[in-house]
Amino acid sequence: MRFLLCLLLVAAVAGKGKKHRHNKPGRAVLDRLSSTTVTDGTAESSRELLPEPLDVAPFAVIEANATCGDNGAEDYCRDTPGKRGVVCDVCEGLDGPAARRHPASHAIDGDPTTWWQSPVGVADVTLVATLPDEMELVHVIIKSGPSPRPLAWSLEVSSSDNEDWKMISAFGDKEHCRKLWDLRPERRRRKVRAAKNRRADKPTCSTQFTSPRPLENGEMHIRVQEVPARRVRISFRAAQSAAPSQYYTVRALALVARCLCHSHARHCHVDRSGAKCKCLHDTCGPHCTESCEQTPECSCGERGACQFDDTGAILRIAQVLFVIAV
Repeated sequence: MRFLLCLLLVAAVAGKGKKHRHNKPGRAVLDRLSSTTVTDGTAESSRELLPEPLDVAPFAVIEANATCGDNGAEDYCRDTPGKRGVVCDVCEGLDGPAARRHPASHAIDGDPTTWWQSPVGVADVTLVATLPDEMELVHVIIKSGPSPRPLAWSLEVSSSDNEDWKMISAFGDKEHCRKLWDLRPERRRRKVRAAKNRRADKPTCSTQFTSPRPLENGEMHIRVQEVPARRVRISFRAAQSAAPSQYYTVRALALVARCLCHSHARHCHVDRSGAKCKCLHDTCGPHCTESCEQTPECSCGERGACQFDDTGAILRIAQVLFVIAV
């Protein structure tokens, strides 16, 4: 009995000194996507040919309708974690020092020391990212810079270069969900239960990211139901405080998307010039929607192999035979 008690005591002491590592899937996903250098998407599913999704933000073109320093140097201040308190700095335009420039391109440059920043006191600000091609958007990750996450904002997509914007989801507290979008706020506990009964094309307003903490580097992960998108818009509508000194920042933006290959490719290549599927099933074209035979009778469906309608070919052969016979 005394021997058993000694073993239990030794095990307790050993376990107490052992440090447990807590997994942070959000940070792990962001780090994995930000370090992606392979531009080939691959999926080995035997049931449906789909290229693997990948972060296409490094190949996108991003613009903001307002950026700090556009109208001259401006001062800004922020609360910092720990005992540093309030810290102030200056944001300048493209002619200023590199450390004081915060253009929209810094949100997708892959540098953890840079960020995009909006002007101080401007509530409605948008970031628009144009993807290298029309793709299926599956996941969006936004990491704030030296500021809290926004209180109210929305995610929208457009399948073309026109203004055909479709809102995927909105985020905010109860007041802003109803005031800005006339949507019922969706609590996190109710989110899983409501997902089964929710219409895929109906936007929602989630209260998930309304906390003012952390004061900087907060992350927002949004899962998208494979929506076709050529452009992605992030519309900031309200900061965490109504004070005129508030502003928005984005240190890192990941746009996880899949090439549109219509189930005719496992691989695709993505760069700044576009996305090109490596087509199978005798299909051709950037998105595997054309026949490699170059015949007008061949039509490639969105979810199947090419089908050849031989009616036109038979009629042409009959006409040739008739002319020869005459």
